Amino acid sequence: MPLVLQAADFKLAFPVDCTLGQDCIIQNYVDLDPGAGWKDHQCGFLSYDGHKGTDIRIRDYRAMADGVAVLAAADGVVLGIRNDMEDRGPDTTYEAYLKKYSGKECGNGVVLVHEKGFETQYCHLKKGSVAVKKGDRLGQGDVLGTIGLSGKTQFPHLHISVRWGKEVVDPFKGVCNDTATYLWKDEIGYTDTHLLKFGFADGPQTLDSIEQGLAPQVGADSPALVFWANVVGIKKGDTQEVIIRKPDGSFLVSNSQTIEKSKVNWLSYVGKKRPQGGWPRGVYTAVFSVERDGAPILEHETSLRID
Repeated sequence: MPLVLQAADFKLAFPVDCTLGQDCIIQNYVDLDPGAGWKDHQCGFLSYDGHKGTDIRIRDYRAMADGVAVLAAADGVVLGIRNDMEDRGPDTTYEAYLKKYSGKECGNGVVLVHEKGFETQYCHLKKGSVAVKKGDRLGQGDVLGTIGLSGKTQFPHLHISVRWGKEVVDPFKGVCNDTATYLWKDEIGYTDTHLLKFGFADGPQTLDSIEQGLAPQVGADSPALVFWANVVGIKKGDTQEVIIRKPDGSFLVSNSQTIEKSKVNWLSYVGKKRPQGGWPRGVYTAVFSVERDGAPILEHETSLRID
């Protein structure tokens, strides 16, 4: 029976206990480009070559430590699990971790078998969090475990793959996947650019430092005052602007740049070194914005008090 008919009554619930656009986002979709490039179901670039699932990303390591539940997307039976693989820690490089666990890219995870020949696979769960065992019969929404940092991943997220037999299925439908069957129970909107997180620090930052929540706080004697922003889905040609105002309202920084290359995961930071005598006390305000084709797509204002 054709997949479109098999899928008529098979619907998936969102598999993470989070609210899209607030404490989680979709960063990558199934790669629909048969060649060396990649494209998602809307012909966008939120994927990478050969990607076979949907990546639902949570905010950072702190959210992971608090525990974000992974849920069964549909009724099914547990085909297999892994629950004993270490999560990558802050002292282990991504490259060293992959070498140690070569061949276990999914990390800790669960595979469920569903009706009509479908399977779902849930990857990158936290060690020891998997709450089911092989043979368990589950209902849609049952807890499988929590999001971790195991397997081939550089940030905490759930990778969910949908298969029909041995065929990878994209559960979304769009411009580049318009003959597909939409498999989600509820409508999930497509947003190609997100302001994931932002803040102030006392110097330049890296993606790893902000993911771990290590950005130092700024005080009167800090060597620098820096505003940073982590954007998912920045595009070539976008214009990014950052304005930082001093407590008296005057400019500390006014910076604008045109993005030269599209990036799924983009970190930007601007700031100034400490003046003689230290930072004046009061409230510093940063406004971060991104324009695309002359129209604003992101804008956020935040503040910092130095006492």
